[in-house]
Amino acid sequence: MRIATSTTSENIVRQIQQINQQQTRLQSQVASGLRITQLEDDPAAAGRVLTLNTEKRAIDQFSSNANRAIEVSQTTLSSLMQLKKVSDRATELGTLGAGTQSSDQTNAYAAELD
Repeated sequence: MRIATSTTSENIVRQIQQINQQQTRLQSQVASGLRITQLEDDPAAAGRVLTLNTEKRAIDQFSSNANRAIEVSQTTLSSLMQLKKVSDRATELGTLGAGTQSSDQTNAYAAELD
């Protein structure tokens, strides 16, 4: 069986063009640092990238929510500690006021409580 010279030449030209396209794609990947520049490069990997990006956004939101919860709890704790100090002082004044016999001292304790 004879193979025409033009057929061989056409096959070689087609292979050179394919290699040239692959080289261009690989050079683009090296230059950008990205293996996937278009969805057609690897549809399965592109799907995984999209899923991972979605999960990363969810994790970032969880982190943001956790930081906000910590801020709120710290503010609440600070407020409760201040309230406890006021309550402790009121208890102390009540105890001191119960043992006084002078109305001036009782009035002074009452004024501080107010």
